[in-house]
This record gives sequence, C-alpha cells and structure tokens, in this order.
Amino acid sequence: MPAEPADTETERALAAILADVLEVGEVGRYDDFFNLGGNLSLAGAARARDGGIPLTARMVFEHPVLCELAAAVAPSLT
Repeated sequence: MPAEPADTETERALAAILADVLEVGEVGRYDDFFNLGGNLSLAGAARARDGGIPLTARMVFEHPVLCELAAAVAPSLT
C-alpha cells in the first residue's frame, strides 16, 4: 500500500527534508521518522537542512509522524 502523500506545503517541505536525511524515496503523511530508520542524530541533520522551518531534534522526537510534525511547526511559520 503506497504512503499517503503530504497534504500541505509544510508537510511537503518536511517530507522532502526527511526523505533526504533518511535516504528514502518518499515520506508520507503518516510515516513515522523512527520507523523509517531515523534516530536523534539524523533528527539533528534534519534540523540543519530545515530550509527556514523552525525544526528541532526535540520536535522530531516528540512528533515523529510527518503530519503531526508539520502541525507542530506550522504555528511558527505564520
């Protein structure tokens, strides 16, 4: 079953960052960072590639599912 694609601009931006860091083809809305092979070291790498998104390793740890992570960072983008 294919992953449900990212739905919002923030989800798409984070999906691209996480796919790059995790070296996976794509990250879907309900994919879990840790289930895809992520760890706190890679969460730090994701932060370094955030492209203007206020992303921290702690946020990735607390919200490992893409759509939840996007919802957590969205208020900081407005």
